[in-house]
Amino acid sequence: MFRLLETIKLSYKKFYNLEYHQSRLNKARKELFGLTNEINLAAELKIPAGISDSVFKVRVIYSDKIHDVEFHPYTMRNINSLQIVKADDIDYSYKYEDRSKLQKLLCKCRADDVVIIKNGLVTDTSYSNIVLSKGYKFFTPTSFLLSGTKRQKLLADEVIEEAEITIGDLGKYEKIYLINSMMDLDEQQGIPVEKIKGLEVL
Repeated sequence: MFRLLETIKLSYKKFYNLEYHQSRLNKARKELFGLTNEINLAAELKIPAGISDSVFKVRVIYSDKIHDVEFHPYTMRNINSLQIVKADDIDYSYKYEDRSKLQKLLCKCRADDVVIIKNGLVTDTSYSNIVLSKGYKFFTPTSFLLSGTKRQKLLADEVIEEAEITIGDLGKYEKIYLINSMMDLDEQQGIPVEKIKGLEVL
């Protein structure tokens, strides 16, 4: 039985967006393994004694049950460059522990991360959902690979909105932002879209 992963932010001993992680975890268990007995993450996650108020990345590894919970001190990655990579066969609709297919895409590029294009549509980077700005509005592709918890939260809060974004549409936007459970929209300056490598040859 293959294993899946939830990555949860812990800061000042508080778990963030736990309801979104729990919903995705139990949805995956039901769809992939046919399990209807739900796991209550709030009851399962125990903060280790003596842990500081710093930011931690909490990795919950699971399949039919929770196999492991890991707490790792977190520092946000500096992403200064992005490159277009086409991958029409990529599938990451569930957050698998095995990320080898995504890592292979990353190995092909000469940038800090990749913007994955599937069948002509903008999807995600190797480890985050994408948000694009146009004026004062923020948009996220409908063609995402993984339904990220931060993406769900920002949509529910009406901070961002969905749009179909083709590779040809990228030039209509100003900046690109990367979001995931550990990275929020308001923590970034964004990367100018025109600086995405590979975009200039399209």
